[in-house]
This record gives sequence, C-alpha cells and structure tokens, in this order.
Amino acid sequence: MNVNKSSLTRMILTQLEEFRQAIYDSLGFARDAVFELMDAVLTSPSIQSFVSLSQNPVFRRSWPSIYAALHDSRPNSVLSLSENNNRSETLEPLSNQTLSF
Repeated sequence: MNVNKSSLTRMILTQLEEFRQAIYDSLGFARDAVFELMDAVLTSPSIQSFVSLSQNPVFRRSWPSIYAALHDSRPNSVLSLSENNNRSETLEPLSNQTLSF
C-alpha cells in the first residue's frame, strides 16, 4: 500500500481530532475550562502551582477558574479505547464522589 506523506498526516490528524472530541464530549460541566487545563498540563514543561499552570498560553482563563473547573466538572462517562475494540463503554458517572485538594 503506497500512502503519500500528506494523506498519512491528514489521517493521523483526523484520528487525533476524533480522539480529542470524544474526550471533550465525555466531560461534564465546565468542559471548556477542563479541556484547556488538560492542554496546559500536557504542554507545560513543569508545573509549580495552579497559578503557573494558568499562565500557559493555551489556558485562556484566570487561575481561580482552575479550581472551579475541577470542582464543577465530572466525566459523563469513561471511554474505553483499545486497538482491538473501537467502541466506547459507558460506566457510571462519578457524580456522588467529591474532590478533595
């Protein structure tokens, strides 16, 4: 199979977009802030505090919104992604559990 580099890149980017959309769709309230927070965590070379994390350019909110996002967001479901099984399994939401910091 001869696949040129641009179509392979397009295919990889499409898979990445679908994966990110599935994660975004599984988040509860404050999903925008949590998604930006996840991107900030993944792109920060080191994390000293929530304040330093909020200074990452991909996190476009003020640092107190990190606490609010973590408090308000609960996953709607847990996705099970595997190479052999491309479907997602829905588990019970974590709505009755509390976060402690």
